[in-house]
Amino acid sequence: LDHTIQKWCERLSSLKPGLVLRCGCEWMPDVLLMHRRIAIDIAYRRGILLAEGRGAPEKPDRRIDTLDRCLAFSEEKLLGLHQKFAPLITTLKHTTFAKLALILESNKSPAYQLPWRKSPYDERVYDKITSFEVCDGLPASDVGAAENEMRTNLATGFWNNLKLESEASTSEGWMNHINKFDNDNEGVEISNDAAVIRTQVSGLVNWMVVQTEERILNASGVLSAPEITSSTSGMHEVWERPVWGIDCWTRNNIERVLEGEEKAEEFMQNWFLRAVNLVDSTKGYSFKAVVAFLDLKGEPLLGARPEWVLRCVDKLKNAFKILGETSFMIHPKGHGAVCLQPIKANRMVTFYRGELYPSWRWSEKNIGIEAVKKAVKSEDGLPDFYNMTLERPRNDPRGFGLLFVDASRKSSMGSSLSHSCLPSCEVKVVSHNSNLSLAMTTLRDLEVGEELTFDYSATTDSLKEFQAAICLCGSKRCRGSFLHFAKADMYQKVFNLTNSCSTRFATLIKACMKPKPNDSDVDTLNRHGFITAAFGALSYYENQNSQKYVPVWLRCYVADILRYIEYERKSLPVSLICDSREKNREDKKVPILPYDVADVEGRNAMDRRVIDCTQTLNLVGRVLARERETKGRIKKPLRILGDAEVVIKLWMGEDSLVRRLMAAMEKAGTPSIEMEYVRGIEDGFPTLKTTNISDMDDPVKASNARHEVKIALLALRNSLMKLHKGCKSVCRFSRDRNVAAADLLLFYAHTDNFVEASSYSSFSSSPVTVYA
Repeated sequence: LDHTIQKWCERLSSLKPGLVLRCGCEWMPDVLLMHRRIAIDIAYRRGILLAEGRGAPEKPDRRIDTLDRCLAFSEEKLLGLHQKFAPLITTLKHTTFAKLALILESNKSPAYQLPWRKSPYDERVYDKITSFEVCDGLPASDVGAAENEMRTNLATGFWNNLKLESEASTSEGWMNHINKFDNDNEGVEISNDAAVIRTQVSGLVNWMVVQTEERILNASGVLSAPEITSSTSGMHEVWERPVWGIDCWTRNNIERVLEGEEKAEEFMQNWFLRAVNLVDSTKGYSFKAVVAFLDLKGEPLLGARPEWVLRCVDKLKNAFKILGETSFMIHPKGHGAVCLQPIKANRMVTFYRGELYPSWRWSEKNIGIEAVKKAVKSEDGLPDFYNMTLERPRNDPRGFGLLFVDASRKSSMGSSLSHSCLPSCEVKVVSHNSNLSLAMTTLRDLEVGEELTFDYSATTDSLKEFQAAICLCGSKRCRGSFLHFAKADMYQKVFNLTNSCSTRFATLIKACMKPKPNDSDVDTLNRHGFITAAFGALSYYENQNSQKYVPVWLRCYVADILRYIEYERKSLPVSLICDSREKNREDKKVPILPYDVADVEGRNAMDRRVIDCTQTLNLVGRVLARERETKGRIKKPLRILGDAEVVIKLWMGEDSLVRRLMAAMEKAGTPSIEMEYVRGIEDGFPTLKTTNISDMDDPVKASNARHEVKIALLALRNSLMKLHKGCKSVCRFSRDRNVAAADLLLFYAHTDNFVEASSYSSFSSSPVTVYA
């Protein structure tokens, strides 16, 4: 090393002060970069500034005390340097310096993208409440309705929305379906009885685990136990204080430093992460302070440290001296809850409290937020994740429904809990004192210093949000982002291919034509728990909750939507697997999606669709309920036209299709002889020529006229096509218009059902207050 520095200094002496060198160039040997402090000091004494290999800074007028990242090089690159450094490099490549440098090069984990903040965030200000409060701004009637949505007849206890009925047959159905198409070798790899059985058993076991857990919680009286006590002074069971975390990039660096230690994972989870939250909150950013806290003898909060823990601490201390603090950055997460006493598993933590929003009001609030952001031209950023969905259990007498709890302004300690991909707590829907609520309980025994966390399970359709939401939980199961990304093109394939706009419109027409729901409709609604709550205000009338107040057409239409969601549930896994197989054929490094993963994705997609359907249905129900209040009845959204109306609109009326067509042809300059030819078509249909509009009151005459209109439209279409082919005097533009009109007539002639959209009375909801 001394020889290398001497040679390098000789080269520096020939340079003028004020220059900027790029690390890794011929003037800065890579081997010296590993000893960056020596290189920086020598260069600085000669008035030369060092910059990273990505390029020089814009203003080379300041000293760089440390580099943001210690650039690392593979063994091949090290050996490929200038020949005169080869002996030295050969000696160093197996040293601690080289090994630690290689750690940074090989680390491709997600990293926090914002500038490194070394101070904790300010404490969040909110009003502490002891029970749900209905959101502000609602009239008394809507407040009462929202409170009624919270009530339940279910017995006190934990209730989940997992469905086992038909799930096994659904999964097995699509798996058997894809087996029929597995004729190539790649298909054989994923299509076998073992994969099907493994997926089925896994789903059954998960369902049984959830059921067993809830029975244990109910039997042990968890809900009757007092909530965990907390304060900001550190005198209770839980300490509400600033918390810190590490991203996957930092965790990966630490794991590589501890490589070879049998208990490295235990050290990270049970010692290092605890120390991060027990060290002075103003020094939480400092990896050096955390390691020093772990090395502090007699620290009562951590307890006695085994020898292997101290060995891990020594390795981290040495790595820190070589790589520096920027290789082990710790970031602030906000204010969280840290255990000051051991807490047992299945302990009642608290209820997740906040302002209660009916589903329709939550939609209005989101619309208001988007309008405000657009008006003030606010930049898109990560939203606050203080809201939570409360799903009414499907086995509740009123069925499935949605409520939203917003803890941004009014809440309790539960809203301070951070996200973790390996959480220490979970949130479940419970029935408590005849009301639905969200209970937070511990999943395992917790030691002093462990943070109370839960999985946010939040989903976004914004790729920008997903990439910016870097997770700081530091757990071994960290996904890299605390958001799930839901808007992938492959997830829309089934929908785009099988559920076009015309298909959905036809479904609505059929629903409007049904006199009553059939047995399949009733079974489908009951299977998904769509009893009364899902229909919102529409099912509540004359102080009663009943599905009979929901219009027949709406029940039939929703049943059709749910049947399609079930179809997509079966088809989506097939689409995902086939898509992965296509990519695997192009690139063998892309793995084929296994059965169990595809099945879970299909189930999750179905759950999202059902929630979206329920939320939209609440908005629809509110509009229709207001229509019932003002008009005394609810019209169908589409009215099917009778034969008489169709004949008048297509042929006989003053503003009929045929009359408008003739007027358009004259306006376009169609020669009179051709116009007479087209008008002569009517002479071939005496029924239409002699029938008056008043005769349409007779159903028989109307039916005959409707049949003759279809034939007349086709004849008129043929005449336009003849004009197109035979009349050379007409300009090309006019002839093309004739062809377009002929195609339009063909569509009208073969249309069986004509509809007219109904109009509903508009109204204004109470204003929504948006807080910046």
